[in-house]
Amino acid sequence: IRLRARSLYTLPLLHLYSEWDPAADQGDLPGRAEEAPTARPLRCGQALPELWGYSEWAGASDPLVSVGWDWRVRWGPGTLAWDAGELRTNLMLVDERGQDLGVAPTQLLLQRRLMAMGWERTVASALGLVA
Repeated sequence: IRLRARSLYTLPLLHLYSEWDPAADQGDLPGRAEEAPTARPLRCGQALPELWGYSEWAGASDPLVSVGWDWRVRWGPGTLAWDAGELRTNLMLVDERGQDLGVAPTQLLLQRRLMAMGWERTVASALGLVA
């Protein structure tokens, strides 16, 4: 789906689902070099310091945009820290002349859009982490 870049921030996106990733020992998010938490032995009563999951969002109307990504959540004293991985989407942003911006600029602008809408709270709520 091709969409003018200026329309990205007015595109309504709905949360379809988010799940914990049952294969958490598969490695880290792209671009991260830390060891997977399940690769470290745990003691009885000890919690994993981080877990992975994935989310899928879709356009609320035409165009029927699909956006998905892997994420990681880390627990700290009284906080949850979220990291988003590489996006998967059927969207290509175009300039005012209708020319493709390319994959990297589309990903960057879409990541900014997701950050602006506060996806973390929606995902946390869907997973039962917040009321």
